[in-house]
Amino acid sequence: MLQRYVEIDSELRRAIAVVKVRGSEHSKELREYAIEAGRLKVRAPLRNYDGLLTGRPRLRVPGKDP
Repeated sequence: MLQRYVEIDSELRRAIAVVKVRGSEHSKELREYAIEAGRLKVRAPLRNYDGLLTGRPRLRVPGKDP
C-alpha cells in the first residue's frame, strides 16, 4: 500500500493506493482517505488531477491533452 500526503488547492490531503496484489485484480486508483473517530474512511478516487505523486498536481481540463 502506498500512502502519501498530496497538496490540492493549497491543502494537504491524505491519499492511498494499492500498488500490487498477487494473483488478484484490484483498483489502481489513487483515493483520498481520512481517519475519523478511530476509523479509516476511504473516499472517492482523485480522478480530476494529474501529477499528484510527483508533487506537482494539475487539475485536468476535460477535452485538453496533458
